[in-house]
Amino acid sequence: MQADKEDMPYKSIYVNTTFTDNMVLQRDKRIKIFGYGGNPGETVRVRFAGKTFKGFVNESGWEVFLDAMPACAEGKTLEIVHRGKTIKIDNVVVGEVWLCGGQSNMAVTVQYILSKDSKVESEYSEYGNWNSVRVYNRNARQVTGSPVIESTVNEKWRVIKSIKDVKNSSAAAVAFALNLAHVLGDEVPVGVINCSYGGSPIEGWISPEGMKNLKSYFEQQNSVYYNGMLYNILGYSFGGFFWYQGCANAQPQMAPDYEKQFNVLLSEIRAATGDDELPTIVMQLVQFDDWCSWTPIRQVQWDLMDIKNVFTVCGIDLGCHIIGYENAAAADGIHPTDKWAVGKRAAGVAASEIFHLDSHENGVPYGISPEIEKAVWENGEVRVSVSRAAALSASAGTISGFEVRSLGKWLTAEATVEGNNIILRVDGLERKPLQIRYLQANAFPEGTAFIYNEYGLPVAPIENIVVDSAS
Repeated sequence: MQADKEDMPYKSIYVNTTFTDNMVLQRDKRIKIFGYGGNPGETVRVRFAGKTFKGFVNESGWEVFLDAMPACAEGKTLEIVHRGKTIKIDNVVVGEVWLCGGQSNMAVTVQYILSKDSKVESEYSEYGNWNSVRVYNRNARQVTGSPVIESTVNEKWRVIKSIKDVKNSSAAAVAFALNLAHVLGDEVPVGVINCSYGGSPIEGWISPEGMKNLKSYFEQQNSVYYNGMLYNILGYSFGGFFWYQGCANAQPQMAPDYEKQFNVLLSEIRAATGDDELPTIVMQLVQFDDWCSWTPIRQVQWDLMDIKNVFTVCGIDLGCHIIGYENAAAADGIHPTDKWAVGKRAAGVAASEIFHLDSHENGVPYGISPEIEKAVWENGEVRVSVSRAAALSASAGTISGFEVRSLGKWLTAEATVEGNNIILRVDGLERKPLQIRYLQANAFPEGTAFIYNEYGLPVAPIENIVVDSAS
């Protein structure tokens, strides 16, 4: 690298626009501070928390890496020094930073759901821990062609003091942040970067290079959100990725390609952050009686847990219970207001699977939803075993959604809970059925009872379990 020379033509540097006053840096990871400008070979220094770190300008920009740091809720000034000039970023804390992406159910704001249900305000004020959370809202934009690097700061990190400060922020991201901060404790600030766009298909969030070998159902939207929104913030250091998307890709013929698309999206984010095992939480689609079946995409979302460090949140008991597409659409049922429950469950997954905290009575559901793992035909009934459940209980109403397949037909089964098993019976069924399935519909009417484990998590839908004979 050449040494800085005062007689070289001065070319100023600028910082990636995600770095602003009030930002949160990711704890316990090597942190990249980066930007653009300057002359190749020149030195850039970053001073933070009593230490100085050095990097160099190259043809595409500059980057400086900070050592991993523990969480610290005390705001400090970060200084970036180049050719005798200093850029200051004030009130910087160190904690958990999560990228929150997806389509409208990640994008809809706190104000949007408050306008539909004023009771939401009391939910978001449950812990009174506003000071533990900071939010960065990525402006929604589409760009065709090449990815865009921004030179003008249009968005800034926000310090939160009350619900008024998050009314224009993602309801799901804020709910997750408040619940995660509650789980981690006051000493760990939580920052969320909301990068979502209503109606966006997954194809829009993947780079042009990534889309080359993928099937697309929305070619005109290929990469437009990656180019206009995601690309500019990639390189920021995250503790995890929270993804709530799928309605646009919910048509059954699209579902088989979703896993490949998601794998590429996640691989690109992991590569950009330098963490090839970046923890990721996927929100499974909740209830909405759409014109097409959502059961295939829900199963694909659940099966994404085959990818290392990916964890899926089941929300089959949440959402809109109105039956009939026209009626559900008229009630805006595709944008339900129960985002607080979404945030609680996502934080509970993080507590269990990512941070490996002990379960405790903190009001947050803990872990992954139980799922059906085995079905056995014995004495004229099917005994269903469920994983991740020490005890099962049904909510008020009638348990429905269980079906057994016999003689080429799916038959409705009566279900009862016995300890940590579920017993299925069908009148007149005298021979072992081939398969069972559970909750294979878009939505379920009010009065449907769901089955929960000891942490208040519902048994997840499943499209097919083979029935064995009793040994």
